[in-house]
Amino acid sequence: MAYLHTISSSKPLELVCIDFLTIETDRKNISNVLVVKDHFTRYAQAYPTRDQRATTVAKVLWEKYIVVYGLPEWFHSDQGRDFQSHLLREIFQMAGIRKSQTTPYHPQRDPQLERFNRTLLNMLGTLRNEQKDRWSQHLALVHAYNTTRNDTTGASPYSLMFGREPRLPLDLCFGVAKDQGESESYGQYAQKLRERLQRAYRLAVEAAHRNTAWHKQRYDL
Repeated sequence: MAYLHTISSSKPLELVCIDFLTIETDRKNISNVLVVKDHFTRYAQAYPTRDQRATTVAKVLWEKYIVVYGLPEWFHSDQGRDFQSHLLREIFQMAGIRKSQTTPYHPQRDPQLERFNRTLLNMLGTLRNEQKDRWSQHLALVHAYNTTRNDTTGASPYSLMFGREPRLPLDLCFGVAKDQGESESYGQYAQKLRERLQRAYRLAVEAAHRNTAWHKQRYDL
């Protein structure tokens, strides 16, 4: 019997999972999406690419993810050749990033990543017909996912990643103002933010552990 092997994390950028999603080629001759998803917060980004070469992976991860969000402790992927390249190994080693991958005995991708890929495809499927052949221009739809409450963590990926809820265009349309609270010093704000994040992370970890245990129990039956 094969028992479920799980991966876990307890803070943002501790473990970031990467994967390629292949979609029908659009007008710009793009058919690949490099999906990058923080395992703890569920915060995801999707980058259109023309190929899946190691140089492309390295360029996108460094220039569009690491420079923006910071250095992860781990990158996790399947055994795709371009994710195991010497180039990526050198870059990760230089940056102090560790790399893990699925094994031949357990080749499945991270279930979180699989679910997100399905969600992204469903979101792109809602585009109008005249938009679908330009789908690579609509990957900003991922922002809707990031700002939606996750059933497992009880919070939105955005809030866990950045410590606050975003101000959305929809809020402006309906005149919904975010509570600004009382004026406070930088130190007071930092302290409140720290306490809020610690509480949110604790609740997210507890919820994720319950969810993992439930899925593992069902799998191992």
